[in-house]
Amino acid sequence: PAGISMISIPAFTRRDDASKVLGVPAGQLLLARADGAVTSFQPWRLGNIYRLWPSTPPFQPGYGFWVNSTAPVTLNYQGVGAGTATPYSVFLPPGWQQIGTPFPTLSIKLADLKLQPVDGSTAQSLSDAQTSGLVSSGIFHYTATGYSLVSTTTAFNPFEGYWINVLAPRGVDLIFPNVASSRTLTKSTPAKARASVDPNNWRLTLAASTGNLADRSATLGVDANAADGYTHFDIPTPPPFGPYLAVSFPHSDWGKSSGRYTYDLRAPLSGEKSWDVLVESDSGGRQVTLSWPDVSRIPSQVSLELTDLDTGEQRFMRSVAAY
Repeated sequence: PAGISMISIPAFTRRDDASKVLGVPAGQLLLARADGAVTSFQPWRLGNIYRLWPSTPPFQPGYGFWVNSTAPVTLNYQGVGAGTATPYSVFLPPGWQQIGTPFPTLSIKLADLKLQPVDGSTAQSLSDAQTSGLVSSGIFHYTATGYSLVSTTTAFNPFEGYWINVLAPRGVDLIFPNVASSRTLTKSTPAKARASVDPNNWRLTLAASTGNLADRSATLGVDANAADGYTHFDIPTPPPFGPYLAVSFPHSDWGKSSGRYTYDLRAPLSGEKSWDVLVESDSGGRQVTLSWPDVSRIPSQVSLELTDLDTGEQRFMRSVAAY
């Protein structure tokens, strides 16, 4: 589509083919890729994280890229694909990395990814790698309105890009299986059984919107296995690109894990708890609406109150739906 998209090209192509691959004149092409290895003084740096075309690496299987176009893009490329004879591995350095499936004809679920430390030790499932701290929890997809978290039971969309955050200080090898993921049957839970809410395990989503921008991923809550400090249940917020609206839970008190978080889960309530909420956008002067659409799912004994730290205004969140 026209506008900003995160894409992937499942083939090795030449760097100078980028404008031809995307069907965009070279003078009009805005292509970027996150590269934490680029030093801050290099001139193609944007927002301290991106390389801009023509300094981007060539397209290759497993890589994701940003592209901004004024018209829909029609891919037209020749290259060498990954091949499905063996699993495909791509090295990811520390930091936020853009990825995509190298096998456009295979339906691969995120849960079937493997991550291997660079010391050659045993590869781990995505879930185990998140728990052990090789990568952060959460993989993000981008749509025209903003980011959304992707369920691990979801299969990659061919030719689309995704964010993953690498925590391992020396990076990891991301391994895509060369066989399609098996189908799983899900059993629905009767509505009556879903009605009860565990006071030690609940979530509240905060949604922000302004114009054609939105963020509906920010989630706070409690979990019996979480803690009030950083744990693998907490999901950091990915970097912006282009116009953006973001809701996050900022933490400067988490040491090396300090930053903005999309998920902030705490230990079960024992008295009062508070979450700082940051709403930010690059579009100044616009009115932003913050809402909490699923408050009815919160245990009835939990009192929810929103306080605007700039104005001192307060809202009882069970009485109003937005601010």
